[in-house]
Amino acid sequence: MRKRFVISFGMILLTLAAGIQAQAQAGSHIAGFDIRWIRDHEPLGEDGVSTVGEPDWDAEPEAVGSAAAAGELAAGVGQALVASGNVPEPSTDAGAAGEDLAETAGEAEDSSQEAVADDWVSLGDDWVITYYCPLSCCNDQWAWQTSTQEPMQLHHTIAVDPSVIPYYTHVRIGGLDYEYVAEDCGGGIKGKRIDVLVDNCSVANRMGVDRNVEVWVRK
Repeated sequence: MRKRFVISFGMILLTLAAGIQAQAQAGSHIAGFDIRWIRDHEPLGEDGVSTVGEPDWDAEPEAVGSAAAAGELAAGVGQALVASGNVPEPSTDAGAAGEDLAETAGEAEDSSQEAVADDWVSLGDDWVITYYCPLSCCNDQWAWQTSTQEPMQLHHTIAVDPSVIPYYTHVRIGGLDYEYVAEDCGGGIKGKRIDVLVDNCSVANRMGVDRNVEVWVRK
């Protein structure tokens, strides 16, 4: 009786063990983690390492293919527009374009020079230019004063004959770099003579007298 009980109990344990193993195998297959299947069927690379989960490096990305298709479509549309005449083909004559730009720039420069020249009128090249200072040695009792009551300014004030060059006229003198204004006169300044204000008598004496000088006035 005891032997039969032991045998029966052993058979029950074997049955339970077999059922548990079957359930474990079924669960592994269902979950996809059957380690034996991976070991027996997984693909291997040339170096013997598993390639499961590695990307296909030789496959062309879809984005690249899409971009290429879009580029081909755009090129086709552009060619169709050019063929229909709706879009002019760009000129490849770079030399002609450069010549056109140079010609345009030259015309603009010429126009600018003509505009500047038109602002000034020559009064001839037979003028006499002398120099004086603001002190009494040159200006007598009117030292530091002008006949128009304007302040004396270097590189600005000149004395003229108002009957020839009216007061406040802007004047250019050949050989001098400044634009002067007729704001003074003098007893000895008659006709085609201009007295240019300088620092002092020493400078005035050193500058002396210039003859046959061209003079321009602004319109």
